[in-house]
Amino acid sequence: MLRLVVLLTAVCAVFGDSFAKKYGFSKVMTNCFGEDNYYGWSKMVFKAVKECYGEETVLPMHGASDMEEESGDNYGNQPVFVILNAEGQEQKFPLRFAFAQRQKREALYDAPVLKKMVSKVKAKIGNFTCVMKKMNYVDEDFNIDYDYMKQEIQDLDLDDELKADLMEGIDICNDFTQCLPAGKSPMPQKLQKMLAFLKCNKKKRFTVCMKHDFKKHLDFFDTSAIQKEDEDDSEAAEKLIHVMWGLENNDDFQLY
Repeated sequence: MLRLVVLLTAVCAVFGDSFAKKYGFSKVMTNCFGEDNYYGWSKMVFKAVKECYGEETVLPMHGASDMEEESGDNYGNQPVFVILNAEGQEQKFPLRFAFAQRQKREALYDAPVLKKMVSKVKAKIGNFTCVMKKMNYVDEDFNIDYDYMKQEIQDLDLDDELKADLMEGIDICNDFTQCLPAGKSPMPQKLQKMLAFLKCNKKKRFTVCMKHDFKKHLDFFDTSAIQKEDEDDSEAAEKLIHVMWGLENNDDFQLY
């Protein structure tokens, strides 16, 4: 593990932080799932990515909840200003109207540039949704198939406790995606859920794998300081992760 840390430090200095994080994540996953399992799964993903490059871009459509139109004096979360008419009644106007006559600056990003940017984003999202379909993680209507993901883990040759924790992570991320706000967004709700789930599941997998790695090396720690008599090694490892996270993390404890 120490050699891996030294290697990652050197790689980070040469290639940058983003590359080092991806490399480090893959190393944690191979250590957790085993090289055959993780690299076999990675090859399936890469194969799906290559196949999707030549396919037509299909994106989730906005649902009814995504397409609610503003009406009357409902300006959503837009800032408004209020004036009184001759009868003393309030009239509300979006704040942007107050500056409508302001001299327009020369656009830094003109229309052709923005169109190219939009095309690139659509292509990236289209490839992502295509890969999710080919991996059977979403159905034809872009609904996430949580049961398939859990069965995929169940079929792996892994420790039963590790499997249980990984599947629990999927359930937790499923619950999280159901709580996403239904506010107005140019991004369809199903796409928001897919991206939110993917981000959540990556984090949960990393945490689960780290917990089981700590569990294997509990001998390095005198856990009597944090472990109660009725707690097992898994609970002790869980506590150690939180202690280490709390010591190293500064940003999450800042209000600005």
